[in-house]
Amino acid sequence: MRALLCFTILALLLFPLRVNAQENLALFQAKVFDMGNHPIPGAILELHCLGNKYYAVSNVDGFIKLYVKFNNINDSLKILISQFNYKQRVEILAIHQAIQQTLQFKLEKNFKTLSEVILEPDIFVKGDTTIFRADAFRANADNSLEDLLQRLPGMSVNQYGLISFNGKLISNILIEGEKLTNNYFDLSKNLSPDLVEEIQVWTNYNEIAVLKGRQDATKQVINLTLNKSARFNGAARIDFGLGIKKKYQSKNNIIALQNQIKSLLLSHFNNIGIDPYESNTMFSDYLQQNKYALDNVELRGIYQTPSTTYNKGFANNIVTFQNKAAYGLCNNIIPFKNKWSLFLHSSIYKDGQTKQNTKESISLTDTLLNSLEKENLQCKPQNFDAGAELALNDTSHYFKLAINYRRSAFSLLDQIQNKIYFDQTYKSRGEETKVGIFDIRRIHKNNHLEISYQYQKGWLSQQMMVLQNTPTFIFNYPSNKIAQNYKVERQIHIVKLGFHLNTKWISKLDFSFQSNKYQLSSNAALVLDNDIQLDTFQLNNIMKSRNGTFIINGSWKINRWLFDYGLGISYLFESIRGSTDFKNKTYPFLDLNLQVPINSYHKLNFTLKGNEPSFFQQIIVPQYYFQNYKVYRENRLNEMYMHSYNVGVLYNHFLARKNRNLLVYYQVSISAPQIINSIQYDGAYNSKAVTSSMNEYGVRLQTLFGQYNSNLKFIDSKFKLSASASLLKQYTTSSTFNKQLSFTTQISLKRVWFNDLSTEAGISLNFNNTLHSNYNYQSYNPFLEIQAKILRQVSGSFYFKSMNTKSNNQHSDFHLLNLNLFWKSDKSKWQFRFSANNILNNRFLLTNSFDPYFIIYYKESILQRYLMLQTSFTF
Repeated sequence: MRALLCFTILALLLFPLRVNAQENLALFQAKVFDMGNHPIPGAILELHCLGNKYYAVSNVDGFIKLYVKFNNINDSLKILISQFNYKQRVEILAIHQAIQQTLQFKLEKNFKTLSEVILEPDIFVKGDTTIFRADAFRANADNSLEDLLQRLPGMSVNQYGLISFNGKLISNILIEGEKLTNNYFDLSKNLSPDLVEEIQVWTNYNEIAVLKGRQDATKQVINLTLNKSARFNGAARIDFGLGIKKKYQSKNNIIALQNQIKSLLLSHFNNIGIDPYESNTMFSDYLQQNKYALDNVELRGIYQTPSTTYNKGFANNIVTFQNKAAYGLCNNIIPFKNKWSLFLHSSIYKDGQTKQNTKESISLTDTLLNSLEKENLQCKPQNFDAGAELALNDTSHYFKLAINYRRSAFSLLDQIQNKIYFDQTYKSRGEETKVGIFDIRRIHKNNHLEISYQYQKGWLSQQMMVLQNTPTFIFNYPSNKIAQNYKVERQIHIVKLGFHLNTKWISKLDFSFQSNKYQLSSNAALVLDNDIQLDTFQLNNIMKSRNGTFIINGSWKINRWLFDYGLGISYLFESIRGSTDFKNKTYPFLDLNLQVPINSYHKLNFTLKGNEPSFFQQIIVPQYYFQNYKVYRENRLNEMYMHSYNVGVLYNHFLARKNRNLLVYYQVSISAPQIINSIQYDGAYNSKAVTSSMNEYGVRLQTLFGQYNSNLKFIDSKFKLSASASLLKQYTTSSTFNKQLSFTTQISLKRVWFNDLSTEAGISLNFNNTLHSNYNYQSYNPFLEIQAKILRQVSGSFYFKSMNTKSNNQHSDFHLLNLNLFWKSDKSKWQFRFSANNILNNRFLLTNSFDPYFIIYYKESILQRYLMLQTSFTF
């Protein structure tokens, strides 16, 4: 009984407590929608009641359920609902209002309005203009505009620096539509790519305004659009570097476009093997000017003797090559009233290529010979170009008066000292060419007058290298001199005269005919070439030649079809030593091109070319042979002309969409080079003329297939992935068969941690792999060569940007910190770059940057290693 009473009392005590707990708990329910009545998942609910905070998250249906403790039903309840990219909503309700029904809350989008947002693809076509965004193709290791152009789809740069787009050569490079140079090498090899914002290719360009729409334009030019700071206020970029072993490099760009006088100033000098004028390949001028003497010179600095029965060559040669080059340019455009302008241009280029030998060990049979050489200047080309052009260019008149002068000098083997069995010193005379051009052009709507005269005078020197002529066998070494030197004086007169009235030419040299449906235009030039050759040492003969060339070329357009043609006749007459040996031949040549546009993205080109005879070189080539334990030498004078024909078909396919770019083109050409004539003389200098001909027919197929670029964004735009791939196939067959295959892939990954209107930070990685294989077979000299090489390039960077913009939009501060690490496997090149940029006052767009980096080069072939610190300023 006592136990039952205790249980009843305990139950009565607990029952009211249980009732009070249910009365002080309120069930809160709500749904969260956007302005379109779509549920918002993941919305955060925050409740404030009696000093306590309660949190809940909406489910996929936007529903929220939460219990809240209260003392009185009239207590206030503060509700806060927030979600990313939505405005926060705040409500204050009483408890009895919140628990009676399921509340509904609508959130508004949180937009940050920008004045203007422009989204552009990396490549797009607008009429006859193809536009590339430079930022999409820029790389950390770009040192010149040429490096940037090589990565553009459809753009190619050959070993001589010539630029072509879709297989057609570029005639010039413009800056903001202005022609600031006549030689685009000035810009392609020296202009900093950081100043460029867009690269535009104009496929149909005519610089003469009065002829636009009346004469079909066939030229193709590149127009560079600069970034805002350079476009509105000009730009200057100064790069200077110093390294160990007395290495130096400096490249400077100054561009001023908004002043009354538009100016372009470039300078570049270095001693690390970069040629700022013609080709970045070391010894390019040396190989071009004296090919026969340099056939046995290799870049690794080992000389190979002429091919004989026993050829062991030189070994253990310790050589360091270095290239010294200096280049400067100053061009100005001075505008006047009524569309008149004066273009002043001048440039100077000097190049000294040296070979420094410390000790040279030459092994021939069982005899060891030591040769000590001082530093000697092997190649010293110089060029000076200056001129003035006064022009009027409007829609009704065109007038140009141009005066140009160019001087080119080339010095070969300035000083050589050798100590093998003898001491000899040779000094070459060098080549010097002077060119003067006087040109007047006047074009009106109804008449056209053109007068042009060009005079060229030059000297050509051929110098045989002593080491190259050293025989392999030295049983009885000849004591006579080895070097041969002779000089060629060359004079050329070119006269052009043309006049037409009422679209009909009355001049015999030039004519043109136009109508509304089709157009036919032609021009002709007469070229006279007089050569006088004198051998100052041993041949003691005089060779005279007179060559005449008559050329007719023009274009014919019918509807959308364009036909370019060039026809000519070359007349050659030569008399050797006043004897009866002569040749008197006439060679025709032609150049035909038919362009058939299918639509805006497809074109077909058919070409048929027959090149005019090319004069190779007249040079003494010593031939050594072994007989009766003695070495004999025979001098041979080789003189060769080449005449070739080739047929080509070029198919261009270009597809450009937003964020997707595809370019495919095929090129097939059939060539038939032919050596016309070869004359040889024996060592006794008797007239022993031997005429020989050799025909070689070949087929060349070049295919660029699947060059594809795409940009993909995912994960809330924090990651950006871009990829590209290109496949290049090339076949060449004649007496040699050559097959080349290159496959390149590039992947870029960018990660952004936080990004809004004021700050951005991220990291980017770039991977580039190139597989290059080459198969070469020679039938006349059984030789098989197979090469395979993989080039890897990895670069990465970490960057941080911050910008503070005031409400009046008159002032902005921009800070950029950038760290780059670059590695390229083929040259073992490491580059570490630190840069900091500061842009003050957006109204005036002042830019300051500091950009130093370290470079380490290691080349096994030339044994050139150095460490360089380079600093760059842009303002």
